[in-house]
Amino acid sequence: MAFFDPQTGSLREVDRERSDAGRLPVRGHYGRLDGAIAVFYRFEGDLFVWLRGRSWRATTSFLKWRRDGAKSQLVVSDGGGAKAAVAYETESGIEHDPTPFVEDEDFDFGLYVSNVLNDEERSSRIYQE
Repeated sequence: MAFFDPQTGSLREVDRERSDAGRLPVRGHYGRLDGAIAVFYRFEGDLFVWLRGRSWRATTSFLKWRRDGAKSQLVVSDGGGAKAAVAYETESGIEHDPTPFVEDEDFDFGLYVSNVLNDEERSSRIYQE
């Protein structure tokens, strides 16, 4: 669990078990992709991705994810030429996870973000108060 400030990009990890943070509503998720912090969150009603020091509006037009073998790539842009990308290793742990409902997105943060954005119902309800 972490506290994230979308204005500054500050991410402070906290121990859910040792703080009151476990009682706060979840407003997003974060992951580490090849050393880069990526945060997927809702702010002022819209979904965003924080990547490479900047917040990007998260839409299917401006976010692209793809997998090539054991590598995945997440690319975000603003539609005006600015973009950020990260290529990272993916290792599916499905074959070792006893959870009956586990999916590939549980092991690949970029895939998770892409799946949410490509499902209108899911993206409209995620991280709502």
